[in-house]
Amino acid sequence: MVKVKADLLLKAAEERNWSKSKLAIELNLSRMHLNRLLNGENAGNKAVFNILKKFPEFEFEDIFFLSKRNQNVPGGKSTNSYIYS
Repeated sequence: MVKVKADLLLKAAEERNWSKSKLAIELNLSRMHLNRLLNGENAGNKAVFNILKKFPEFEFEDIFFLSKRNQNVPGGKSTNSYIYS
C-alpha cells in the first residue's frame, strides 16, 4: 500500500497558506478523500499523481512510503488523525 506522509503534505500546504479544504481543491480530491489519506489510508493512483504534479519539489520517496496492510508509519508511531476544523 502507498501512504502519504501526512505531516510533510500538511507542512507543504501550510507553506503555501492553504487550508485543508484548499489543499483538497488543489489536488482535485474531495475533502473526504484527502481526510482518508491524512489518516493513513492507501493513496491510490489519482492521489499519488495529483500530489506529485502539484508539489514538484517532492520525489515519490519524499512524500510517500510503502506499507503492508495495517502497518504503522515509519518509526513505529501510529498514524495521526487529521480532521477539518
